[in-house]
Amino acid sequence: MSKIKFIYYLVDPISNEIRYIGQTDNPKHRFHTHLKDELSIDKFAWIESLRKRSLYPILKVVKEIEDSIHPLYASWREKKHILNALKNSSQLFNRTYIKSTPLDTVCEMLFDNNESFEKKTDKCGYRP
Repeated sequence: MSKIKFIYYLVDPISNEIRYIGQTDNPKHRFHTHLKDELSIDKFAWIESLRKRSLYPILKVVKEIEDSIHPLYASWREKKHILNALKNSSQLFNRTYIKSTPLDTVCEMLFDNNESFEKKTDKCGYRP
């Protein structure tokens, strides 16, 4: 049985800016782990500053992805959302190192134009 992955944003409730982009198969659980995550010092400080005002980040699901499409597809879409936000001058708390890799080239070929996924994967010999 395939699972659904969710691409989500943590949005600042005051400025309405995107502050974090992630993926999960359980948005509610992931939201609560963000609230307790002290490893990301800057993100934790931001959340604490909101709490002092009796506010919390807004978790906004922006994309649902069936993981049967391809095991890498959700990660690639998440990265595309992060890169797009950075291009738009968003101040993200993501610690992900964003760098083009050979995997990105493969994903671009497989996912990033109008040709159907099935036709592309047939060409590459991939069968989910």
